[in-house]
Amino acid sequence: MADPGYNKTVFSRVIIGDRGEFSVNPLMLLFLYEVDGIRSAEEIAGELKFTQSMLNDVIAALLQLDLITLPKSDSYLSDDFLNQLQYQLSLAVGPLADILIEDAIDELGFERTEFPVQSVDKLVDLLSMEIKREEKRVIFQKGVGRLTLG
Repeated sequence: MADPGYNKTVFSRVIIGDRGEFSVNPLMLLFLYEVDGIRSAEEIAGELKFTQSMLNDVIAALLQLDLITLPKSDSYLSDDFLNQLQYQLSLAVGPLADILIEDAIDELGFERTEFPVQSVDKLVDLLSMEIKREEKRVIFQKGVGRLTLG
């Protein structure tokens, strides 16, 4: 059975070639169809009205069939990137930057240490909305655009 800790996990579909025959049940198919590498398992399960037990069973089966994959550890934002992001934001909003970043990460349903790279645009958008002056917002967005995700 899948670990309930997978709720915040963002899965990706595995591209398959000729695998021969295998079967999936309708719940597995529904979940697999919704996996987009962006939304968490919890978000998808909520949309599909899955219980925790249903979600656990579906994830376990799809992982066993190798139809979905767990994110690689390098698919999370690095501490260096987050520190640079905080610096760029602090130029626009001052010492509240750290709190705003923590709040935005929490609002998106992630932990600072496990924030997926593919959701960085959502994070930057949320943070940009906190910058009231347009010229500072533009400077922040340009500064972030120069950062490397590694």
